[in-house]
Amino acid sequence: SLSSLSLSSLSLSSLSLSLSISHIHILLCVCLCVPYLPAFMEAIYFSFVTVSTIGFGDLVPGTNITRSVTTIYIILVNGSMAGLLGEVENWYGLRFDDVMYAVWGTEEEQAQEKEVEELKEEAASKAISRGASRRSSIKSYGSLMDALNKHIDTEVRACSCYC
Repeated sequence: SLSSLSLSSLSLSSLSLSLSISHIHILLCVCLCVPYLPAFMEAIYFSFVTVSTIGFGDLVPGTNITRSVTTIYIILVNGSMAGLLGEVENWYGLRFDDVMYAVWGTEEEQAQEKEVEELKEEAASKAISRGASRRSSIKSYGSLMDALNKHIDTEVRACSCYC
């Protein structure tokens, strides 16, 4: 049976033949369906009518329960559609804004960017100078402690020799 065949048992030629037949089948279906595709505006109209009215009017909710379900469905679907369209618009709007700023950055923005860079450089140089002064004070403190330890060792030895 076909289900018992594993991929490793198929030869390369039979696999390529299967893929070729699949591609031909898909291409044939697409070619046969193209003349029957609706125009773009018809497709948009059909989508919105279907989403907002549950068809073209041939199916109408008859009871209060079905009207309630239909109302909830329309509210949820229209809200989802509005959210989706808003996200698409936002995505394209952000891309357009990025292009506009990249191409036509204003002089004010360029001046602000230059000022920010200068402030960053100034802060970095101050941080480096503070770090150097702290390191030098730590080194002087360490040498002071070394001298104090040597003095204490000398005093302890001198005291132990006399006792």
